[in-house]
Amino acid sequence: YDNLWNKFCLFTENYLKETGYINIAYDNCYKMSTSQHSIFNLYHIHLYPMFIILLENMNNDCAKCKINLFVPNDAMENFYNKNIFNRNKQLKKYSIELNKIIDMKKINK
Repeated sequence: YDNLWNKFCLFTENYLKETGYINIAYDNCYKMSTSQHSIFNLYHIHLYPMFIILLENMNNDCAKCKINLFVPNDAMENFYNKNIFNRNKQLKKYSIELNKIIDMKKINK
């Protein structure tokens, strides 16, 4: 499992270096799709944006990539507001400014 996780992290880090962004979208059934081709299964897909933020900031660098997050409804928007955006003050201690990294939009289908 450790080798797979390491491979996934490297794969994601390389993708972000090449593109500078990642699109993450959820449908009404909370199935996630991304602009990054993934060969891995994610068990906690709702935490994927936070994984990207932490991955990009592990070397004490400010994140250089942009996360475009598309949510299908108020429930998912509220989830991210509560679990990520409300941690803005805590993350600023590590020079992580969410408003410069994540752009969240609600899509209506």
